[in-house]
Amino acid sequence: MTKNLNSSQLKYTVYINNTESLELEKQSNINHYISVCSGLKSIYKAALDWYPGKKFKFTYVDVVPTAINFRKAFDLKCNKNSMSEILNQFEETNFIYPCTSKNKDIMNIDNIIIDEVKQLNLQHVWKTFLNEYYLAPKEYFNINIINDVDIIKKTMSKDDIIWFFFSNSFKWHQFNYSKEIFNNWKDKFKDFNITLSGVWIK
Repeated sequence: MTKNLNSSQLKYTVYINNTESLELEKQSNINHYISVCSGLKSIYKAALDWYPGKKFKFTYVDVVPTAINFRKAFDLKCNKNSMSEILNQFEETNFIYPCTSKNKDIMNIDNIIIDEVKQLNLQHVWKTFLNEYYLAPKEYFNINIINDVDIIKKTMSKDDIIWFFFSNSFKWHQFNYSKEIFNNWKDKFKDFNITLSGVWIK
């Protein structure tokens, strides 16, 4: 059963790594990654797709303001600092509920990420890719991705090959949306070259 959280917890809860499986993601020619801010799945996906000289951009969208702010902090330091260092520095001036998948120990987050990188066979390119990710264009929007579709669509172009990681946005703690709402939402992107990734409502 999904855990219910109060409004304060929802405002400050940030998943530092993902609960979703990473195993099904394969290399593709995506050049625009749109993603909620939880975990590193979208960054792993971009690393899987990356090759030297490839150009790509990121758009981050999230209803949780702390998640947006932490993603910005990570993006400013990801090529020089470990996740634990970034989290510790962030906590010096910000309140955050950092979470991990499957109740893993947040104190072990660096090793968790190392294991995930190895699982995806990215260990030989990870540091180089993080330098490229650090330099990539990025936008951040503190929005509700279900209601604020027009804002998201303004970041897209017909030339973009898009991968949109919406995670569990339609089944998030005590907030659950119907199949009809989900289908109406995804239909709004039908004119774009887009792949949707997340928990589908069936």
